[in-house]
Amino acid sequence: MIVDAFTFLNEKELVELRVKYLSNVVDYFLIVEADVTHTGKQKKWNFPEILNGSLKEFSHKIQYHQMKVDLKKAEKEKNPNYKGGTWGRSWKVESMQRNFIKEAYKKFSPTDIILISDLDEIPSKKKLIFIKSCDFKVVAPVALEQASFHLNCNFLELERWIGTVAVTKELVDRYEPQIFRDLRTRISRFTDAGWSFSSFGGVKRVKEKIESFCHEEYNKEKFKNETHLKTCIEKGNDIFGRQVKKRKIEKNFFPEDLLKLMEENSTFYFG
Repeated sequence: MIVDAFTFLNEKELVELRVKYLSNVVDYFLIVEADVTHTGKQKKWNFPEILNGSLKEFSHKIQYHQMKVDLKKAEKEKNPNYKGGTWGRSWKVESMQRNFIKEAYKKFSPTDIILISDLDEIPSKKKLIFIKSCDFKVVAPVALEQASFHLNCNFLELERWIGTVAVTKELVDRYEPQIFRDLRTRISRFTDAGWSFSSFGGVKRVKEKIESFCHEEYNKEKFKNETHLKTCIEKGNDIFGRQVKKRKIEKNFFPEDLLKLMEENSTFYFG
C-alpha cells in the first residue's frame, strides 16, 4: 500500500492536481493542515472546502488531519540547523507539522510505503508503480529527483530538485518524517521521478507564500513588489536574484495524463 503524506497551506490547484493524477496509484492521501503559517500567523482551515467540493469524489481515499500548533512549544523545540528568534521558530513549526504525519498514520502497517513530500513535489506515477512492484523494504528509503519549476511551467530549472522521499512506515516509526526530509539529498534516489511546482498562482499567491514560509530572510518588500513579481513570472527570472540556470520548454515536456489535468487550469500552470 502507498500512502501519500504531505502538509497543506492553501494550495488548492496543486492539491487537486496531485490527488487526481495519483489517485489510481496511491491508496490513501494523508493531509496535515495547521492552524498557523510557518511564521506563526493564524489562518483558517482551507482544505475542508476543497474536500467537500472539487475533491469530494476522492474523499474515500483522503485522510485529512487538522493540527493546532503550540507556538510556545515550537520555541523550545531543539533544532540542529537554526537557533533562536522567530526565524528559527518558523523552521520548527514546519518540522512539527511534518512530524505530525507520524501521529496521523497509525492505522497503517509497518510494510506500507509512505511518501513524504511538500505538496508541490509531485511524484511520477511510473516510479510509484515500480516502487509498488519491487521488494521495497530492501531499498528504502529512496528520494525522488524531480524536474523543478518556479512561478509557472514555461521555464525548466536545469538543476533537478530532490523532493519526495519514499520510505516504509517501519522506518518512520523508528525516526521522524523530518529526518528523512533532512537526509533526502544523501540517500539513494530515482531520477526523472516527478515534478516540483514551486510558488505558482500569480502575484498575490506568491506574495502570500513569501509572507508564510520558513525562509523569513526573503520576506522583504523588494521581493514582494508587484512589478518585480510580474517581471519574474513573465521572463522566468528568480524572485530572489539567485543565479538559476533555466531553459524554455514546450508543453509536451509533460506526460499526457498529467498535462491533460494541467490544461484544465492552463493559466495557473502556463500563464
